[in-house]
Amino acid sequence: MTNLEFRNDHLTFAIDSVSATFDGDFDPEHSAIRGTWVQGTVQLPLAWTRGSTHASAVVGGVLRVAENRSKPHGRIIDIHYVVVPAITKTGKEPIFLIAGGPGQSATTIEPGSIPALVPNRDRDVVMVDQRGTGTSHPLECNLFPTEADAFRAIYPLDIIAACRAKLALTSDLNAYGTDAAADD
Repeated sequence: MTNLEFRNDHLTFAIDSVSATFDGDFDPEHSAIRGTWVQGTVQLPLAWTRGSTHASAVVGGVLRVAENRSKPHGRIIDIHYVVVPAITKTGKEPIFLIAGGPGQSATTIEPGSIPALVPNRDRDVVMVDQRGTGTSHPLECNLFPTEADAFRAIYPLDIIAACRAKLALTSDLNAYGTDAAADD
């Protein structure tokens, strides 16, 4: 990180290795620093918020992205992340942790467990709730409304079809694949 400056509630910095800059200000409640992330020709709104109280150096935030990359002016969704800084600053590229599924959140992993997940702490660890999981526009359905339903065949087609129809009302389900998550 270069050109880091925080003055009068205004934060700016650059990350030369990825040709990126950030320019933002505290919101009125001082709960987040909101601004613009610029990387190459891409400009995205970005908010930095405090992370878990268990590790004071943890920083979290939200990256706002187009739900469907082919419709940049369509629905916008929030991609939530948490950064656990390296113990030893070496300048190495960060490690990204993306939880498994279905729907598992990476941002709720206790920062104290990071040494077990990444024993050599000479890199920042970035935990991302990929789109459709955790707090990043989760795609959730109650597949078994009653206990009795749980004993029916696993994932009955009628329940899956109803779930898909419900989610399609609020989400472009074609925009929740691996390619879009990696772009995030």
